[in-house]
Amino acid sequence: SNVNRTAANVRAAFGKNGGNMGASGSVSYLFDNKGVIVFAGEDADAVFEQLLEADVDVDDVEAEEGTITVYTAPTD
Repeated sequence: SNVNRTAANVRAAFGKNGGNMGASGSVSYLFDNKGVIVFAGEDADAVFEQLLEADVDVDDVEAEEGTITVYTAPTD
């Protein structure tokens, strides 16, 4: 229930098992900043074409269960 107590407990568990908590941002190099846009629908190709016509730099498009997820550069 207490965030500070939980953080201390997690830190203690890591310490007891030979690990440690990294500083804030210490693993940020493992992740990419991406923009995420989610659309309702089934036609991923049509969404992709419309985004390209709008000059959106699309990195990836995923369609799943009536939802289309588009990954872009974070500035688009």
